[in-house]
Amino acid sequence: MTESYLPFTGEEVKTLFNIATYRKRFSKPDLFYSPIIALTMGLRLEELGQLYVSDIYQMNGIWVVDINDDGDDKEVKTDSSKRILPLSRHLLKTNFLEYHALVKKMGYESPLLYPYLIKTKNGYGKNIGYNFTQYKQKLITLNEEQKTFHSLRKNTGNALKLKNYDLSLRKRVLGHSMKDDVTEAVYSGDYGLEFIKHCIDSLDFDVNFSEFQFELNEQELQSLMDAKHSKLKRNATIAERQARLEKSKKKKAA
Repeated sequence: MTESYLPFTGEEVKTLFNIATYRKRFSKPDLFYSPIIALTMGLRLEELGQLYVSDIYQMNGIWVVDINDDGDDKEVKTDSSKRILPLSRHLLKTNFLEYHALVKKMGYESPLLYPYLIKTKNGYGKNIGYNFTQYKQKLITLNEEQKTFHSLRKNTGNALKLKNYDLSLRKRVLGHSMKDDVTEAVYSGDYGLEFIKHCIDSLDFDVNFSEFQFELNEQELQSLMDAKHSKLKRNATIAERQARLEKSKKKKAA
C-alpha cells in the first residue's frame, strides 16, 4: 500500500508550506513541527507522534532524534525502523529546539515530546494525520489514495535519490529493511552520523524554514495539558458508566 504513495511535486510543497496558510492552520506544536520533520527527515507519522522528550539529544555535538520502542506506549514498524538521525538543517532553522527545551523545563509526568497527546487505537499520530489531510484538501487537487501525509516521507526519499545517494543510505534514513537486499552485501557497514547529516542537509525543498517559528508559552502549553486531563477524566467517566450498564444487563439476563 505505502509503495503506491507519490511524493508531492515541488509546487505542491511550496503551496503546502506557505508560512501564512501553514501558521494559520497548525495551531499546536505537534501539528506545526511534524510535517516539517516528515518532509526533511522522512519520519513516519506514528514515529513522530510517539516521540519522547528524551529522544531528542546531542551526540558528538550533533542534535539527533532517536526512533525507538523504548517505552510501553511506543512501537516501531520493524527492527530496521529503529534508527538515530541528525536533525536536518531545515528543522534547526525553526524554533523546534526552543520548544523541546520548554517541554523539558516544564517537567510533565508524560515523557512525550507532545505531552498533551492522547493515545488512540491508531496510536498518537491520528490527529496529526487528520489535520494535515484537511489542510492539503483545501490547497491542492490530488488523488487521495496516492498523496497523503506519508507522501512527505516519499519526498525525503525522492530528494535523496535525486542526489544520487546509495539505496542503502536511503534505506538507512527512512528505516527500511536491508534484509535479503543485494545492496547490503555491496555497501557493508553503517554510515557515520556526520555523513548522514551532510546528506540530509544537502536536500533542498525550496522553502524558507527560518520563517517557521511557532509561538508558544508556558500558559498555552499548560492549557493543552489541562484539556488532555479533562478529556481523560471524561473518557474514564463514560467507560465507568458503560461498565455499570453492561453489568446491569448481565444481571437482568441471569
